[in-house]
Parts: sequence; C-alpha cells; structure tokens
Amino acid sequence: MFSLARQGEDLVYSPHIQQLDESDNVRQGFLNPGEFVKLHDNLPAYLKPIIEFLYLTGMRSRAAKKLQHKHIDLEAQVIRLPIELSKNKKGLTIPLRGRLLVLVESAWNNRSLECPYLFHHKSEPIGDFRKAFDAACAAAGLQGILPHDLRRSAVRNFIRAGVKETVAMRLSGHRTFCL
Repeated sequence: MFSLARQGEDLVYSPHIQQLDESDNVRQGFLNPGEFVKLHDNLPAYLKPIIEFLYLTGMRSRAAKKLQHKHIDLEAQVIRLPIELSKNKKGLTIPLRGRLLVLVESAWNNRSLECPYLFHHKSEPIGDFRKAFDAACAAAGLQGILPHDLRRSAVRNFIRAGVKETVAMRLSGHRTFCL
C-alpha cells in the first residue's frame, strides 16, 4: 500500500516495516485417521458428511459449504469447483473415488429441492459450525484442532498414500507447501 502511495506521489517516503520470518510459519495442526474417527463420532449428524468431505478432499470449508449440486458430475465421477468458489481464483477438478464417491452420492441422494447446496441441514445451507466442531473436539479429547487442520491432514494423507506432493497440492488447491 505504501509503495503504491509513493508511486502515485501521495507519499514522500514509505516507512520501513519489519517482515515476519516465514521460517517460523510452520503449520502444526493435523489429525491422524484415529483422531479423525474420534472427532467424527462426536459431531452432530448433520455435520458428519461435510467434515468427512473436508478431511478427504482438503477443500476449504467456505468452498465446501457453497458447493452445489450443479458442480457435481456423478456420471464422470468428478466435482468441478468453479473459480468463484476458489480462494486462489483457479478452478479445481476433484476426482470422486472410493469413500469420497460414496459420501458425495449419499449427499446427492439426500438433496433438498429447496436448497441447491450439496451439504445442508434441514434444507438450509450449512453455516458457521465452529462451536459444534470445537465441542466435538473437546468430547474427543482433541485440543487445539481447527477446521483448517482437516485441509492440511488431507494433503498429508494423500502423500502418505503415495500421491506425489505436487499432485496432492493441486488436488487440494494449495499453492504453497503445507506440511
């Protein structure tokens, strides 16, 4: 902002701002499969599908909440995430296989004609689920877990399953290494 103001000659000089050391920016939160099962068991029923979806795909929760039936192609077995739902403004194609396919088919079959969203609660879009998520974490004995940790866990699970790191990052829409 200061650089732009200088270029526009709105400022004579720009102040020095100390940058944070990015080497300390290592993210910590992950859920191993056993911890995820404990968390999942303690979630309210309406949140179980979307939380499992986040754990399996690495999608951002905001995008998953806005995912609509029109983005799902069950015949081709893919989800086509449009640019407007992507934080980095790049579309994303997610293949549907195994448990993820079963999960999406189940959500598809439980759709409501009044609600265009894949994941919903009583025909209403899923809203902020942080309180319920935190309560499930506490009940499962998991401290300090954030919904975003599901995203990092998905990428780590992809890599542990033998998916190349670059492919895992592309599948989840990550632009920078997250482990």
